[in-house]
Amino acid sequence: MNYLNIKYDAHNALEDAKASYELFKYLNSIRKITPLDERIYSYNRREFNQLNRECVENINNLYGMCQALNYKENITQNQLSLFEKWLNENFENREYTIFNGILTKLEYFVKMESITKQEKRKLIKSVSFVRNYEYFSEEEINYQIFNGLFSVLNCDGNIDEKEYAYLKKWISYYNLPEYVDKEEILSNISED
Repeated sequence: MNYLNIKYDAHNALEDAKASYELFKYLNSIRKITPLDERIYSYNRREFNQLNRECVENINNLYGMCQALNYKENITQNQLSLFEKWLNENFENREYTIFNGILTKLEYFVKMESITKQEKRKLIKSVSFVRNYEYFSEEEINYQIFNGLFSVLNCDGNIDEKEYAYLKKWISYYNLPEYVDKEEILSNISED
């Protein structure tokens, strides 16, 4: 505050808020701050345990969807539509701090006409998966993540060689539920 020549009465709520705003304006003038720059400092990790079964599955699915972006040079309209669909289906969960942070970043991502590699990396880093063994086994969590990953990689109807190799490696590395036939999944993937 001294560097910016901002004088304020510290530890007074209104004064602290005004000083924070001045600091934000300064930082934003140096480098434009977006919702993807926000980091989650305020949520309590215990909140993961308060999420219901459907919320846990949805976050794990989104985590897989975001991981797929690592293998996509350009994001297609179909892929953006998948993220928008997830956003709309989970909007009601905004009451949870973890969802609120994710939804804010996802809204920004979906509304962008083009996204830089840096912004894409920020989105990928902003979504964590949830291990809640009360609801799901490790294998089921892996399958939820895989479903999200596969939905983005395959939403345009074709998977390139790099994506196919990644899916094959992913399936061989992670344990999936016994009812999932890994060989059948790989044989049904159309490789370009």
